[in-house]
Amino acid sequence: MATPFRDFIKEIASRLPIVFNRHNGLTSKYAPRSDRTGDIITSKQHQEQRDDLRNRGKPYDFTMSFVDNLKMLFHEVPRANLRNERSENCDYADVCLNSKNAYLSSTVINGSENVLYSFSVKDHSLNVFNSVMVWNDSENVYFSTGIIHSFNIFYSKFILNSSDVRFSTNLVGCHECILCHDLENASYCIQNKNYSKEEYMQQKEELLRQKNQFITRYQSLAHA
Repeated sequence: MATPFRDFIKEIASRLPIVFNRHNGLTSKYAPRSDRTGDIITSKQHQEQRDDLRNRGKPYDFTMSFVDNLKMLFHEVPRANLRNERSENCDYADVCLNSKNAYLSSTVINGSENVLYSFSVKDHSLNVFNSVMVWNDSENVYFSTGIIHSFNIFYSKFILNSSDVRFSTNLVGCHECILCHDLENASYCIQNKNYSKEEYMQQKEELLRQKNQFITRYQSLAHA
């Protein structure tokens, strides 16, 4: 794909609201009530009233513009505050499908669980916090982007089939890597240098004590 990853994310994210508002006590993806927003009801009410809502359409008024006709329809047919189907404990998340325990997140689908402050989490991914695009059975992901089929990933970007990775980017098939970039099938590496397991664990313990540098290290990751 020739499109830069950041532009790709902007394109995907722009199709869905990722800001939440309040509507008469409901958490909603829609902006506070305006001329373009009609009544807002809960997702459950919207599902229960689906058949009735289909009958609330209005004949097209050719004396009005398309936008004005659409505005009239919006006021006639209430919309769900959030889009959630067959999900549990997702009252404060949008576009949840067959998932549970999502909070202030968007697009949590296909068996994902325990997702907070994240966007685009799918396919049985678990325990995801402050992250974007976490897919395919990933687990224990924090403050990361572009994580596929990986677990125990922290402050990292673009990680595939890997585990126990911190402050790293563009890794494939790697295990126990810190501050590493563009590696494949590597283990026990710090700044792309390989260590014995004992040496690695000793340095890892020291690095993880430096909590005040976590965000700075994440921000300094190379851009894709």
